[in-house]
Amino acid sequence: MKIHLRTMLALVFVINAGLANAQESKSKSYTLKEAVEFAKANNATAKNAKLDELLAKKKVNEILAVGLPQINAKGEFMHYFTIPTQALPDFISPVIYANLVGYNVIPPTTPAPQPNVIPAQFGIKNNLTVSASASQLIFDGSYLMGVKASTQYVNLTKLTTKQTDIEVELNVRKAYYQLLLLDVNLTNLGSTIEMLEKTSHDLNETAKVGLMEKTDADRLKLQLSTVKLNRDRLKDARMIAYQALKLQMGATAEDSIILADNLKSIPMGETAALDLASGDYSKRIEAKILEQQKKLNEIDRNRWQFAYLPTIAAFGQVQRNTFAQETSDLGKNWYKGALMGVTMTLPVFDGLMKSSKIQQTRINEKKIENGSRMLNQVIEIERQSARTKYLRSKEQLKIQEENVNLAKDILTKTELKLKAGMGSTLELTTAQNDYITAQSAYLNSLYEILVSEAELAKAYGN
Repeated sequence: MKIHLRTMLALVFVINAGLANAQESKSKSYTLKEAVEFAKANNATAKNAKLDELLAKKKVNEILAVGLPQINAKGEFMHYFTIPTQALPDFISPVIYANLVGYNVIPPTTPAPQPNVIPAQFGIKNNLTVSASASQLIFDGSYLMGVKASTQYVNLTKLTTKQTDIEVELNVRKAYYQLLLLDVNLTNLGSTIEMLEKTSHDLNETAKVGLMEKTDADRLKLQLSTVKLNRDRLKDARMIAYQALKLQMGATAEDSIILADNLKSIPMGETAALDLASGDYSKRIEAKILEQQKKLNEIDRNRWQFAYLPTIAAFGQVQRNTFAQETSDLGKNWYKGALMGVTMTLPVFDGLMKSSKIQQTRINEKKIENGSRMLNQVIEIERQSARTKYLRSKEQLKIQEENVNLAKDILTKTELKLKAGMGSTLELTTAQNDYITAQSAYLNSLYEILVSEAELAKAYGN
């Protein structure tokens, strides 16, 4: 029994070690830049955008195939259980009648026979035909415009992929910053709790010897409990933010992500090179997509205009036939056949369909122009909003940094006064709350300026 128990314990140890190694192997540290690159390759939306781009390229090949030679082979076997009967005009009776009258066999007054039909069967019971045909499009204006449109559509999907990458990067940055903010807040709250626990212990000891009222010690204990509750809430928020970052990155549920950067290590001032007074909206990916849609609409109009031109194609066919009354005799004699030719199709009247299509493209062109004007207005509003938010965050960060230093200085002096017996726990509690609030406000300002920088760069198409 002891041997069995030892064996089970050994197996449990090995399994746990294996699971630990497996979990450890899936843990990976990511800088912000690495997290963004990982998301562009693994985010579901980004992957679908790349698949749409690949699909558009395959569509080009499909359209190009229409203009390449089309070759088909065909084999056909027919067996007639009953050869079809055809009705032929009775051309024999009139000839016989005419001869009989001509040779005076019968008098001319003899009535001519009534018109009749002769049933006849033509064909052989077994027929086998083997053929090969080829065709080649020589000229089709619509086809040429279709090829051009398909290549331009590939360019549109590339722009859409880039737009998706921009959105993914912004979302990953926000989620990454949010998680860093929560981590720093948790660290600060942990330090605050340690400080409060030490101070609370000292006050309790002081109260025991009667040098301080127990109410002051209880007040600090209450504050300590409140801070611990805030820490627990932050832990829950951190767990949600962690899962949100994994979702934006496209990581699996089993992946473990470690943040390699911190809020202060992430460089700021990336927007310093931006021309905040620029009125050039062409750098925005939305403007590039709209311009590409305009090109596609022009090609579509040209396609329908080219549809008025004739379509020319060449074709050819070779075949071999064999016939026999009995199936076993098929293939003994083969009969050749071959042909080639050129077809030209000239559209004459289509019920004004092409004219209607051309008019639709002109309407779409006006819609694109309206969309372009509206997009410029939207971009300008986004720029003003992002610029205002960025400049305000920059000012607030400086103020909050000064507030943290001031709150820390006040807290240090209050602790010294309390230890010297010249202060109260109420003053200490107030100073500690002010310091925690100042720290939190500073970190929020740091988070806001990082997010506003990312949004400002996106607004200016950087």
